[in-house]
Amino acid sequence: MPKYPEHGYEERRDGKISYWRASTLWRLSEQYPVEHVPLDSFDWTNRNFQCGALSDPPLWRDIGDHMRRILAADLQYPIIISPHGNIMDGMHRILKCYAFGLPTIQAVRLPQMPEPDIVTEIEEGTE
Repeated sequence: MPKYPEHGYEERRDGKISYWRASTLWRLSEQYPVEHVPLDSFDWTNRNFQCGALSDPPLWRDIGDHMRRILAADLQYPIIISPHGNIMDGMHRILKCYAFGLPTIQAVRLPQMPEPDIVTEIEEGTE
């Protein structure tokens, strides 16, 4: 798995990994309206949890550290949703809303996929 210069979003498709820096997504999202999206409109609860920050199997300390990140998430910033409905930035904010029983979250929907910051070939045997 490639190492990226900062937090961001990746998609794997057609033998390539496309990566967007969070800072790029934040800058691009400023031009679009913010809406309030119901938390139950996302299909995130039925997906496997994958996090490179946790050991495998995760240690309790890792889970506690991750919970700190969730609780520290700043809800004044909207999450960013791809045109396909994927969460490009904001999972910790979604989890914070879920934990506190908030019904909606601020979101920006990108109307089209921006050009990725980095594109790499998927190495054989790593997918």
